[in-house]
Amino acid sequence: MFTIIEDCSPYYIRFKYADSEKVIAMCNDLLHTYKFDHDRFLTVDDDTGAKVIEATGLSPYLDLMTQRVTMFYTKGGYKSPVHKDGSNHRISINFGVKINDSKCETTWYSDVIAPDYTPDYVDLTDRNKFNAIKSKKLIDSREFQDFDDALHKPVKRFTMRQGEVVLFNTDVWHRWNNRSNAERCILTLRVKNPGKFYFKDAKKVLFNL
Repeated sequence: MFTIIEDCSPYYIRFKYADSEKVIAMCNDLLHTYKFDHDRFLTVDDDTGAKVIEATGLSPYLDLMTQRVTMFYTKGGYKSPVHKDGSNHRISINFGVKINDSKCETTWYSDVIAPDYTPDYVDLTDRNKFNAIKSKKLIDSREFQDFDDALHKPVKRFTMRQGEVVLFNTDVWHRWNNRSNAERCILTLRVKNPGKFYFKDAKKVLFNL
């Protein structure tokens, strides 16, 4: 069912399949018709999320969250902190919904940087940092705010393309930098058991590798 375009394990695998074009068209329709409550993290309601997941055709392979069907919508010039997703998320399935050029680059960094920094636990909706033990709020990101680019060089670089699907390893420190003047939209899907389902597990069920 899936055709691998590029395998750069353990960081990412680009692939394509028949249903992906339908999903991308659906997401572009949602961008124009759906009322979102945030300008950068566009999460649909559970019913709409279930329809998107059904359209992906991925349910026989991955148990995906209907409440976490999110489009990352960013304007040009935005750079994320170096981070890992969620409190324990290992992978994301990303669809290139609206990518106008090749000027946004994702970079991964070695885990050896971790002892040098203490990550902030962040709720991206309102950018609040909080104590992860005391708070019951959802952790959207673990971020290094004081990351020194001069000291740490990327171990892998990646540029996503319009229409592609990517198995993305979110359990390695990474960041993306949109040097374009154009806006950019990526659909991101997460599994229901994020802490127990790793890149190697997704690679096995999707590609039998």
